[in-house]
Amino acid sequence: MTERGNAEALTRFLNEHSGTVFNNLTVPWCARFVNASLDKAGLKGTGSAAARSFETYGKGIWQKGMSKDALADVQPGDIAVFTRKGGGHVGFVKAIDPTKGLLEILGGNQSNAVSVADRKSTRL
Repeated sequence: MTERGNAEALTRFLNEHSGTVFNNLTVPWCARFVNASLDKAGLKGTGSAAARSFETYGKGIWQKGMSKDALADVQPGDIAVFTRKGGGHVGFVKAIDPTKGLLEILGGNQSNAVSVADRKSTRL
């Protein structure tokens, strides 16, 4: 789904399942996507629109500064929180490439769409 092509359906999905309600997709919605996905799976999320609200969600297994070898503990389906200028980003781990220090992330608001994108573990 994309912001441009599926804005109405995407907004409805996020409003119904994320624990937050916004009239449009101008507010970053990666955390709303994770919360909505968790809700659809029958799990409780953070209920927050802030990506970094997931920093204290669940059991932390990897933190910035750890070696790439520690990425071996990261599993597909884990929730990954990334730092970025002005905030953060959150999504689900799809795959890991520890030799390159990359995580393949399924997330919302990645290039204004639900998509899979590579993220550097140095921002994790």
